[in-house]
Amino acid sequence: MANTRYITHVWKVGFELEGKLEREEIQKAVKTLMRDGEGVETRQRMRDLKKKSADCIKLDGSSSVAVNELVDLILSF
Repeated sequence: MANTRYITHVWKVGFELEGKLEREEIQKAVKTLMRDGEGVETRQRMRDLKKKSADCIKLDGSSSVAVNELVDLILSF
């Protein structure tokens, strides 16, 4: 799965669970996220991405500015 690979290897904010999901495998992944050093780092990256995405959608954020520029361009024709 391309999305899973991107989330786990590029953003590093998730865990890939493969095959038939068993209770023990899910429990292990949750414990890793909540207790291990890897989980602490993952949660911090999640918080960073949350802040960055919130900044992008603010009124003066990059996404809002881009949409306004696109609207202005379309209306100029």
